[in-house]
Amino acid sequence: MKLGRVLSESLQTLKERPRMFLPRFISTGLSTVWFLGFLELIGGYFFYLGTMPFIVVLGVFVSVMLAEMVRFKEQDDFLRKSFLSTAGRWKKVIGASLVFIFTSFVISIPSSAGFLGFIYTGQHLWLLGILLSLVLIIGMSFAVYFLPISLVERSGLVDGFIDSARTSYQNSREVSLLLLLSLGLLAVAFASQGALESIGYIGFAASRMLSAVVTTYLFVVSPSYYIEKKEDES
Repeated sequence: MKLGRVLSESLQTLKERPRMFLPRFISTGLSTVWFLGFLELIGGYFFYLGTMPFIVVLGVFVSVMLAEMVRFKEQDDFLRKSFLSTAGRWKKVIGASLVFIFTSFVISIPSSAGFLGFIYTGQHLWLLGILLSLVLIIGMSFAVYFLPISLVERSGLVDGFIDSARTSYQNSREVSLLLLLSLGLLAVAFASQGALESIGYIGFAASRMLSAVVTTYLFVVSPSYYIEKKEDES
C-alpha cells in the first residue's frame, strides 16, 4: 500500500535526519514562551496582540520549510537550503498566514454566536455553533492538507491553495485516513500533555515539545505523499 510505505519512509527519514526536528522545536519553544508570558501577563495585552501574527507566520514558515526539507533531504546541507528557499518565498508565507488568521476568525463565529445565544436566551445554541465550527475546521484541514508543499511547487499563493484543495479532493480517501491518523496522534500527544501539565510549567513545555515531534512527522508525511503521487502521474 502506497500510503503505508509513505508513512514508514517518513518515519525512517526522520530517524536518519533528526535535524529535521530542529525548526519545529524552535518555533514551538518560542510560541510556548509567548503563551506562558501571556498567562503571566508579562507585558501588556497590546504586546501579545501585536506579536501574535509573528507566531502565526513562524508556524507557517516552519511548515513550508519542512516541505522544502523533504525535497532537499538527500543533500548534506538540506537544513540551510530549505531555510533559504523558504525565506525566498516570504510573500507567500505571509499571505498564507493572513489567510489562516482570517479563516480562524470566520470559523470561530458560529461557536461564539452560539455561546452568546445561550447567555442571552438560555437555549443550547452553542452546541449547534460548535458543531458548525467543527465542520468548518475539518473542511479547512482537508483543503489545506497539502498546502506547504503546494506553496513550494506552485508559483502563486492562490495557485497553492487551489492545488492543495484539488490534490486533497483527488486523493480524498488517503487524505481522510491521514487526517484520522493526525487526530489520533495529536490526541495521544494531548493526553500526555494533560499528564505533564500537572507538574507545572516545565511539564507544559515538555508536552509542547512532544507535540512538536508529532507535528514534525505529520508535516513530513504530507509532502512525501504529494511528491510520490506527482512522480507517479508524470
